[in-house]
Formats: sequence, C-alpha cells, structure tokens
Amino acid sequence: MRRREFITLLGYSAATWPLVAHAQQSQKIPRVGMLFTGPAAGVAELLEGFRVGLRDRGYVDGHSIALEVRYADGNLERQKELAKELTQQVNVIVVANSTAAQAVIGAAKNFPIVIAGGSIDPIAEGLADSLANPGHNVTGVSALLRDMGAKYIELAKEVSPRVSRVAMLFDKHQPYVFDKTVSEVAARHLGISLEWVEFQQPEEFAAIFDHAHKQGIETVIVLSSPQSYHRAAEIAKMAIDAKMVTIGTFKHYATSGFLISYASDLVDSYRRAAAYVDKILNGAKPGDLPIDEATKFQVVVNLKTAANLGLNIPQSILIRANEVIE
Repeated sequence: MRRREFITLLGYSAATWPLVAHAQQSQKIPRVGMLFTGPAAGVAELLEGFRVGLRDRGYVDGHSIALEVRYADGNLERQKELAKELTQQVNVIVVANSTAAQAVIGAAKNFPIVIAGGSIDPIAEGLADSLANPGHNVTGVSALLRDMGAKYIELAKEVSPRVSRVAMLFDKHQPYVFDKTVSEVAARHLGISLEWVEFQQPEEFAAIFDHAHKQGIETVIVLSSPQSYHRAAEIAKMAIDAKMVTIGTFKHYATSGFLISYASDLVDSYRRAAAYVDKILNGAKPGDLPIDEATKFQVVVNLKTAANLGLNIPQSILIRANEVIE
C-alpha cells in the first residue's frame, strides 16, 4: 500500500471511530416504550413527570436512556400495531389503561409492563394475582379505589344539592375499576336515581346526551376511557348546551370544559412509575414487585363552565380544589 493511501485510510478510520462508538453506545442504553391510547395532546405533563422520576434515578432521556413514545389517537386497532412494534424495540413498556396493557400482552404475552396510575383493575382483569404479589408480567402504580364511584355520586350531590337524576357514562371497551354496588347504595342513600349508560363509539355521544336531556338527567359522570378522554371537549360542549353538570376523572376533563374532575394525580403516578422501570432494567421481575396505590388526588374546578351553567360552586369544594380554572 502506498504511503499516501495508508494516511488517507488512517484518517478516514479515525474520523469514523467516534461515529461507530456512538452507535454502539446508543444500542446499549435501555429503551423504554410509552404507549398512549389517545393523542399527544394532554400528556405532556405526564411525560415530564416520568422524565423527572427517571432523572431522580440518574437517567437522562436521550443519553443514558431512550424513550419511545407512541400515540394511538383513540384507534384501538392502531394501538395493537404500536404495541407489537414497541415489544420489538424496547425493554419495558409503560401504560395507563387496561386496553394498552392488553394490547402489549396480545403482542408479547410475558413482556414487562409498568402501569402508571390509570384506569386499570389489575386483579379483576387477570393482570395480577394480588397487589402485594402480582405474579405475572405487570406491576406499577394503580389508581384502584373500590369506592371511587360512590365518591363521584357524593360530589354530584355536593355540587347540586337538589340533583335527583345522575347518569354514569362508561366505555364498553374500558371496564370501570370500582364497585358498582357501592355506587348504587350511595346513590339511594342520597336520594339519587342512578342510570348506567354504555357507549362503544364516540359517534354515539350526541344521541346519548339528547336522550339524557329528554329523560331529565341533571348530572353526567364520565368514567375515563381512551375514547372519552380524546373527545372530552366535545362531551363538555354537549353537556353545557343541555345545561348538564359534568364530572370527569382526570384533570384533562376539567381543562377540556367539564365542571369538575376528581381522580389520582397522574403526573405523580408517572413519576413513581419510573422507579419500577429502573428496577426492571436492573433485573427485577415485574411479578416480584408489589403494585403500589395512588396516594395523591386532584380536584380541578372549571369556573368558566360553572358560569355557563349559571352555577355557584360551593365553598367546600373550592377549598379542596388543587386547581381552579377561571
């Protein structure tokens, strides 16, 4: 080999060494999937909460760990495709609802899953044997509260003391995680007629609210699901037009126009979920990690909606509110 060719080759190799080293390093860092059933809108706070939790444990997104975030935009079939894609690319997947968890299991039965405080009853859905000893491939932070439905009924009465008819709107594809009987007992105790209203597609909302209005429903409690979350603003407008009070679960519902939302603090749950991801990346099995329960809850009140409905929010609620939208 001529001297000039050797020097040229040596210079080329030296220039490419850093690129090769960087590529090898990128392949070595752990990759975490985050599967959202809905759109990107409304989850920025959740992602930041998770990143904070990772930073608390020494991880920096894009450097020592890589996040692969996917949004199904409310399309359950698309969610299955994304779940399959992620199981081939990452080490563990974080989810917030049962449809996402089931999509991952459908793609890879024993793939590590961390739940982050969403609408999941891991025991009832066969994802865990118990909270203390999950025993399967799912762990994380659960917002499971058996009496949550009763709390929504009580909140409806506190907002409108004279309310007598309440509808509980739920998604057929997203099982509610609380005890239905407890909710009905609470309603009877407060003199409320409770109606359970099921939907399968968002296109049904208009007919549901028209029927509810004709039936004299005064308050609609909307249980969280990917479809209602995605269409929260649309639901809020229908309710306001019909002069109905709306109570939602997570903060997103209130910021979208619901009168009140009450649920676990998802940002906190995502922050705590990072600890589970860290343990799994370091060799722990999900089934050996006890499922924790949400400890922080949020009340968010939308005074703009209250004004549109001609309502005065009781001081007892405003004092408890974590956030008031004016």
